[in-house]
This record gives sequence, C-alpha cells and structure tokens, in this order.
Amino acid sequence: MRGRKPKPTVLHKLHGSFNVTRHRARGAEPVASGDLDDMEPPADLNEHELATWHYAIEHAPRGVLKKIDRTLLTLWCKTAERYRRAEASQAGMNAQQALPDVIRAPSGLLMVSPYVQIMHKTALLMLKLAEQLGFTPISRPRLGASKPAPGDGDRWLKVMDMARVRPSNRP
Repeated sequence: MRGRKPKPTVLHKLHGSFNVTRHRARGAEPVASGDLDDMEPPADLNEHELATWHYAIEHAPRGVLKKIDRTLLTLWCKTAERYRRAEASQAGMNAQQALPDVIRAPSGLLMVSPYVQIMHKTALLMLKLAEQLGFTPISRPRLGASKPAPGDGDRWLKVMDMARVRPSNRP
C-alpha cells in the first residue's frame, strides 16, 4: 500500500479524532486474538535466540503481541542472533588487523568487511520488525494506551482524590 500507514479506527476513537464522515468507509478492522505470552517458543531456536525470545516477551508492551505475531517475533530473534554472530566474527577480525571493519580484496584494494554488511542488513531488518512489533519508541505511541490491570484505575483515582485539596477542607 502506498502512502502513510493508516491509523487504526480504534486509535482514532481513543484519541478523539474519529470522524464519521472520514472514517466510515473503513468498515470493521480485524483484531488478532490470543496473547503470545502463554505460547511456547518455537523448538528450532538456539539458546541465544531463546533468551532473546523470552526477553522480548517479558519486555514488550502488554497485550500487543498476539499468537499471529509468533513468526515475526521468531524472525526478529533469529535476526538478532545473526547480528550477534556477525559482530563477534568482526570483532575477532578487528583484533588481528590495523584497520577495523575493512578487509583487503584479492585485488589488493580495501573493501568493507562482509560481516559489517551482514550487521548492516540485519540491523535494518531488525528495525523494520521492531517497528511492526511495537518495540521502538516511535511505534509504541501508535499502539495507544494499554489497558490498566483490573483495579489499577480505581486505586489511582482514590489516590488522586485523597491528594486533592478541597475548598471545604481549607482553613
């Protein structure tokens, strides 16, 4: 799809920018079901990818990752591991060379190391995936406010009510 990414109707309603005349043609937007938190990670992940999976599940915005996002998260974990391996290989090469991040081609010319190119491509892919998964500071506000835990809103209102100074209580 060309152009800007459309803002979901739910977010328009949440932010008060919903306009019936502008948004009526959208129809019903699909909503994914089932949280990814309670799913087991894929069996083909190695130990580093598995650690990345658990870290992402633990630190992702609540209620954002759904079961349908499992493949995206798996790809993100595998890409993060590929980046880590390329970075370790490049660090080993840099320790043996005077010029970091470059290699000498068979022709004798200096060129960018293939590991640096792998790191660059995987970093770009990770950023695209992170944006889709809500892992970046830019993508999180687009998700809207997450639902507070049951009772949190009531507790917060009570605290605010207790802290509020009422005119009748002033001396």
